Formats: sequence, C-alpha cells, structure tokens
Amino acid sequence: SNVTCLPSYSWASNSKSQNPCIVAAILQTVCNDGVFTVNSLPDGYHYIGPRQNDPSTQNVCICSTPVYELMSACADCQNRTFISWSAWSLYCTNFPGIQEGIYNSSIPRSTAIPQWAFEKPSQN
Repeated sequence: SNVTCLPSYSWASNSKSQNPCIVAAILQTVCNDGVFTVNSLPDGYHYIGPRQNDPSTQNVCICSTPVYELMSACADCQNRTFISWSAWSLYCTNFPGIQEGIYNSSIPRSTAIPQWAFEKPSQN
C-alpha cells in the first residue's frame, strides 16, 4: 500500500505499526496469489467491495468483515468516505459460511489484525 494515514489515526495501526491500508492489503494477498495493492484514494472516491460480474473480485478474503472494516478505516484515515457493509458485501453471496467478525483465511505472519477490525458492522 502507498497510503499514508493522517497522524490522528495512529489508533488504527496494528501491533506491528502497520496502518489499516497495509493490513488490508496483506490480508487480501491470501486470496490473490500473494499480490494485492491498496492505493490511495483521490478526492471524491471510495473503495468498493466485490464487483457484480467479476468473479475474480469475489473471494472469502474481501468478503470478510475484518477486511471491510480495515478498508473503511483506510478510506477514513485519508479523509475519504466509505460504503456500508451491506453495499460492500452485496456480491458475497457465494460465501454463505462467512460470519461477521471473523477472518476466514489464515492470517499471514507478516501482519496482525487489530482487535477493532473484528467488530460486527451490522451491530456498530
């Protein structure tokens, strides 16, 4: 990730001092052959979840609520907007076993998920 968060978002970093954009990128590498980049957002833009007619964007990583929470924090830490969980997860229907508050893949050793990213978006 090439994103630099505003200094007031130091609370969002994990125990390895990685900002939410870096953590989200690392978590998404698990489902993307080891490669995933989270770029900074231009003014007026937001991150989107899986795309309707693009199965390559629909996977258990991007459809997990921790990735959604981290990507939302990534947008927010750049002073950009983010979309609701219901909008993000609209095309996650191929993964009925996904539960809020759980990352359904193995967490790479190079990162750690901050506790706040396990919050359930439907409740908070």
